[in-house]
Order: sequence, then C-alpha cells, then structure tokens
Amino acid sequence: YHHQKKGGQNHGDLKIAHAEDDRSWRTSVARSLQKAGFLVTSFTSVTAAKIIEEEFNLWIVDGTLDDPEDGFLLSLELSRLGKRVLMLSGSRPPSGVAHLPFLDKDDFDAELLVTRVQKLLAQ
Repeated sequence: YHHQKKGGQNHGDLKIAHAEDDRSWRTSVARSLQKAGFLVTSFTSVTAAKIIEEEFNLWIVDGTLDDPEDGFLLSLELSRLGKRVLMLSGSRPPSGVAHLPFLDKDDFDAELLVTRVQKLLAQ
C-alpha cells in the first residue's frame, strides 16, 4: 500500500487505486496519472486492496495480480459493488469479465492511459 500525491493539471480530489504486483508497472502507471493531476494509491496484492476502507473514484487492476485470475476476479467484485474499474493486463480477460473496460499492457501508452481514465471518470 503506497499513497502518492502530485501532479500538473488539477483533477481536484479524484483518487485512483492501482492494484499491481510488478514494481515497474506500479511506478509507470502512478507517474503517468500523477502528471495528469490524479491522486494515486498503489496496492501490491488483492489482499492489500481489499483491506483498505478508503473510497476511490476509479480502480485500475492488473488482471493477473497475485495469481493468474485474481485481479480479474477483484475487478468483477469491485464492479458488482458499483465501483468504476479499468483492467490493465498483459493477459486477455476471461469471458466473465470481458464486459469491463480493458487496456492491454502491450498497447500501453501514458497518454492513452490518461485518456481512458478521464473518459471512465466522466461517465
């Protein structure tokens, strides 16, 4: 669990949770979003993400967090609770979560990430 705050443009108090077990991805995603003015809190596991009681405007979840499908299951659980979710993974989501917003890590681009986040938050 790591809270980071900084950024250029101001998106007010829009808070994003990012669940990712790979440190380089956590750093890259957090930097991209912070530069755009978002508050980012990173989690390294499903367990850590589940124990936090803070409210977030959007969850970005690695589909293969912890185990091959744990992140996808967390995404589905969050979505069922009415949370906004963006899955960011190098693995295609299983059919049960294919309806949720998805961004492939192979296509990752900081600008694309920020654009997707802004669109999801505008909904």
